[in-house]
Amino acid sequence: MQRAESRVAHTSARPSRIDALRAELRANHRLRIWMRVGAGALMLWGVLHLQDVRNATQNRLADAEKRQRLLKQQAGDSATQAAQRMRLAALTRQIEDTIWQFSSPTIGQAEFAEWITTQMRAAGVNDARVSQPTFRSLSGDVPQGAAATAPSSTSGTCADGACGLVELRAGVRFAFNAGGLTKALAAIEGASRLSAVEQLNASAREGRVDMTVVTVARVIPIAGTDRAGAIVADAGAPSNGAPAPAPAAPAPKKIVQVRW
Repeated sequence: MQRAESRVAHTSARPSRIDALRAELRANHRLRIWMRVGAGALMLWGVLHLQDVRNATQNRLADAEKRQRLLKQQAGDSATQAAQRMRLAALTRQIEDTIWQFSSPTIGQAEFAEWITTQMRAAGVNDARVSQPTFRSLSGDVPQGAAATAPSSTSGTCADGACGLVELRAGVRFAFNAGGLTKALAAIEGASRLSAVEQLNASAREGRVDMTVVTVARVIPIAGTDRAGAIVADAGAPSNGAPAPAPAAPAPKKIVQVRW
């Protein structure tokens, strides 16, 4: 009974407090002003916040439109894209034309040695002795693992086209001749096939020039041919039967040494 009476008294007290607050607001002019100022400040903050949100959204949209225009400029229209594809295809063919293509590493070794001999003779160097070229696979699809090794002249066979892209390397020795050396370097470095002189050791005192020539070739097996196509290179067996220095280790740094 007492709880019910207290609830009634509490409920009846709420309107009286609200009425008292209204009466105080009507009587207190300063309080009304401060409340209006606070409400105005709150409204102003809300407007400024909405404006900031709008500006940020507009900036994001502008950036997106700018990126879209840039992508369209880079991609171009359909005609531009077709022209770019044609240029890319032409460049790919041009690169492929500079790379040797053999049906097996064995054939590549033989033809590379013959090509070097031909270039040296064209440069006026007739006493060049070319060692048996070696090869090692550069393809990234060689099986990985602790026991797996990339196909090479000394690691075994190159079956089923597993070599793919290979690097061929051969040693060359001939009598020192400044003019012949210059022509030989120009013939090898400037050839239409991708080739380079990796190491050069020329000694006028010893009357001898030793250099290592390297190139890249693609192994494309032909159906019906022997795909084993790998031989163990004999570093001391030159193509013309004369002794020659052992070829350099795989992928050494380019070294040029001339002694007078």
